[in-house]
Amino acid sequence: MMSNHATIPQDVLTALVSSLEKPEAPPGGHELRRARRIGLKARVTISPYVLGVPQQPLTVDVRDLSPRGIAIESKVSMQTGQQFIVRLPRAGTSPSDILCAVAHCKSKRAGQFEIGAEFVCMLGDTSTGCHDRADPGEIRRISGNILR
Repeated sequence: MMSNHATIPQDVLTALVSSLEKPEAPPGGHELRRARRIGLKARVTISPYVLGVPQQPLTVDVRDLSPRGIAIESKVSMQTGQQFIVRLPRAGTSPSDILCAVAHCKSKRAGQFEIGAEFVCMLGDTSTGCHDRADPGEIRRISGNILR
């Protein structure tokens, strides 16, 4: 059974962040999120994940990262609950492929979308229970949390 979300271990998160471009100052204001975010400026590759099949990859800008999720900017809109695989580089080792589920997508300006996503699991990591497939229950859970 898949848990409600995946939390990236701190050592993996540290390695991922150190492999990306220099962090920005953390977002200001009162933080209501469940996990502290790290502001970043980096370009990474994502692949929309439809019915268990990775689609054509595209390059997006990372805005922030936390142990529970990621915020990106994309030229392509995504639906709440839609899944994608993000490939994050790691210093000195192979990149991490992480299955994500879209929590929200907002139009930022013409042709640009701000997408927030929760990590579902690290692909290739048998301990997370990720089976390289979409989980309809996870999609319903995320959609339900957004519509509250």
